[in-house]
Parts: sequence; C-alpha cells; structure tokens
Amino acid sequence: FANANFRRALASLVNRSDIAAPLAHYSLAEGIVPMDVSLLDRSYREYAENVSCIPYSIGRAEYFYKNAEPSLDMDKFVGARLIMPDDTMADAVGYIMQEWQKEFGFYCIVEILPTADYRARLESGDYELAVVELTGGYNSPEAYMKPFLRDSAENFSGYYNMEFERTLRQAGRAVELSESADLYTK
Repeated sequence: FANANFRRALASLVNRSDIAAPLAHYSLAEGIVPMDVSLLDRSYREYAENVSCIPYSIGRAEYFYKNAEPSLDMDKFVGARLIMPDDTMADAVGYIMQEWQKEFGFYCIVEILPTADYRARLESGDYELAVVELTGGYNSPEAYMKPFLRDSAENFSGYYNMEFERTLRQAGRAVELSESADLYTK
C-alpha cells in the first residue's frame, strides 16, 4: 500500500452515489474539511473553491493501476485486512469492496471490531487498511488537517509530507486571517 498510484486507483473506485443510500443518516464529505467549517465568515469549502474527493472513474482507476502494477506484491491481493469499529457503516464499505474486487481482483477481509479492540489494533498498526473517522475539535480547517502531521497521535497511516507540514504550521501562525485562509486552502 506504499504505492501512491495503487492508492489512487482504489480511491478512484469509490462511487459516492452508490454509498449514499446506506449512509442516509450521514452527510457525505466532499473533502477532509467539512462544509460547516467556516473561514472569513463563509464556508471553508466555498473559500477553498470546494476541492472535492477523487472522482469515481473506472478509467482513472485503470490508469493508476497500470502504473502501479509493476511494483505491486500480488500475494497481498488476497487476505489484506480492513479494520473498522463496530459503530460504522459496514454497508457502505461493502459497496466499495465489491468495486475493488470486480475491477482489480483485490479482496479484503473486513474485520468489524469492538471499539476497544479496534483502537488497540489501529494504534499498534496491526492491519493493512482501516476505516478511520476524522473529526475536528474546533471550527477551523486546521482541526481536520492536524491528524496528517507526522507527530500527531491520530496519524495512524504514518503519512508525512514536509511541504504540507510547513504550510499548515504557517497557516496557524499567520498574523492576518486572510493569509491563514490562503495557506489552509493551499
């Protein structure tokens, strides 16, 4: 899963319209920062020009997959474990998994775990994929982006991007609110 093109291929097979029905009591996110977060007295999404999730596209998925394929370990296509807490949306995950299996023959074992077991596995890294809820504790884009900082206790994936970290820290220190908003958007 270290291959970015493979992750992009999988993300391109998330058909948001198919998963909307089983998630009727949720609102589908259009990005990491939700619509109700405000910035400069308007929605952050409006300010950031509503940059959305990777669009569903079998063609894009195939393109990314072909670029990833030479470096993929095909032995991991069967038996990869996706963990999720028992209070999440298993039906929606099922739709996504069907697409992955149909298009790439990629099959995951879904483990729905009690919250304490899920948290222990997530923190120990004992999984290949995980469904993780992103929440923010305050009304700022920063609250939703901080879990992607290398030193964040919520960075379970080990994601690290030096430019992202520098920009996010600059946004938090900016004197002018408009400068901060521009940096969060970047």
